[in-house]
Amino acid sequence: MGQRIALLIGVSEYAAGLNPLPAAVRDVAAVQKVLGRSDLGNFQVEVLANPGLLEMRQRIAWLFRDRAPDDLLVLYFSGHGKVDERGQFYFTNCETDCEQGLNKATALEASFIHDSMESCDSERQVLILDCCQ
Repeated sequence: MGQRIALLIGVSEYAAGLNPLPAAVRDVAAVQKVLGRSDLGNFQVEVLANPGLLEMRQRIAWLFRDRAPDDLLVLYFSGHGKVDERGQFYFTNCETDCEQGLNKATALEASFIHDSMESCDSERQVLILDCCQ
């Protein structure tokens, strides 16, 4: 039986141009309680509350790196999502700057998550997004 690993990311606090989302971190805590229970999910749960861009990128890369085909991986994100002028989706973090439109250098491109999942050996991957604009 493979490992059961969940990475839960909640972003409630933001830099310029984005409204706070107090429920995002609370939602992560609720999901953590369920997935972490041995009689329910029995996952090894990692939580990121209000991470910066580098921390988000590093932990997502960790989740999908060096995994076995029968590992069950869950990535949960609660926070703002933004779409750029070309229709590309980005995940925000506590450093994301949207004061004068989306500063893409401060947000995590969805393609990073897609590529991380595609290159992972696990055949059981779940992505749960609880995003608003």
